[in-house]
Amino acid sequence: KTKLEKINLQLKSLGIEPHEDNGNCTRAAIYRGHIKLTGQLSDLDQVILSGTLECGHNCNATLRDLLEQPDYAGMDYENGLEDITVICDKNNDIDQCGEGRTYVTNMCTGDPYFDSGKFHNHCNKCKLFGKCIGDYRDRHCDRCGNHFWAGSGGQFGCEECGGSDGSGR
Repeated sequence: KTKLEKINLQLKSLGIEPHEDNGNCTRAAIYRGHIKLTGQLSDLDQVILSGTLECGHNCNATLRDLLEQPDYAGMDYENGLEDITVICDKNNDIDQCGEGRTYVTNMCTGDPYFDSGKFHNHCNKCKLFGKCIGDYRDRHCDRCGNHFWAGSGGQFGCEECGGSDGSGR
């Protein structure tokens, strides 16, 4: 089996199914050795990133949270962060912060950080679980494989080869 298949099997044994549009930045971080798995259910509770959010509250982003996180935030930063899976410690059954909602991006590079979602764009068209490409308006060129700024409506083509209509992510 390939390393990619082994990671998916290990996560599946922990109850996490592979998903085309969620958790691939995290899987890429596992693949590249930035996150370690032991095969124990407790792996899902390991804190990948911890810090203080803009609301002033602490946030502990766990592997479980990040494996469910969308790979592409799109306009969610403008729509109330409805698709996020990472919340501050004050967003629980007792307290509701309202502001402590965030994405974690760049895990695949080994340098994760909290983000509003505007710059959380993990390209799933790239090999081995993909890679982060930043701005939600950046796209993958189906012709040459490079990434380019496509504009908010995907109206611009690849600067490298002139290809792609900007519909790829």
